Amino acid sequence: SSSEQFVGGKLGIDATGEEVSKGVKNLISDDALKVKMKDLGLKVKELKQYMTDTKNPICIISIHKKESVKTSISKLKKLKDHIKILIVVDVTNNDLNNPYMLIWRVVNNIDATRDVVLKPFITVDATNKNELDNYKREWPGDTFCTKKVLDDLQEKGLIDIDDNFIKKYGLLPF
Repeated sequence: SSSEQFVGGKLGIDATGEEVSKGVKNLISDDALKVKMKDLGLKVKELKQYMTDTKNPICIISIHKKESVKTSISKLKKLKDHIKILIVVDVTNNDLNNPYMLIWRVVNNIDATRDVVLKPFITVDATNKNELDNYKREWPGDTFCTKKVLDDLQEKGLIDIDDNFIKKYGLLPF
C-alpha cells in the first residue's frame, strides 16, 4: 500500500514497556460516540469499540470516504477524551463485528509512514487509498472467490461451508 512500488514504511509496535498509566479519559458507548462524530460532520456508517475494559480501547469506524481521512480526523479533535486509538476502514466489505478480517484488512491497507497519525490520538487510516489521499497508483482491488467456485468445491465434497464461514473469511463481497 505504499505510494512507491517496493518501498514502504513498516509498522512496529513495542508493547514491552511499562503499563500505560493514562487511559481514555471518558469512555462512552458506541452509539453515543457515533452520534458525537456525526455531530462534528464525520460520515460514520458504523462504529465499534474493542477492549473497552483496558486503558486504550480500540475504536473502529467505517466510512464512505468523500475526503482524505486526515481531513476527517482533524474534525474529531474535540473527542480526544473519548478516544485513544482510532482505526478507519471503508464501509464496503468490512464487517466491524469480524475482528479476524478487520485485522487482515488493516495491516494490508496501511503504510506506516503515511497512514498513522499520533495526535490528537493514535489514528490508523486503513481505507483504500485514492486521489483524495494524493495516492497516484491504482489501488489493488479485493481478491474474492466466486460463488460458482465455492459451490463446485462443496459439490465435490472438498469443503463444507455455510454463509457464516463465507462471511467470516471474506470469500465473497458483501
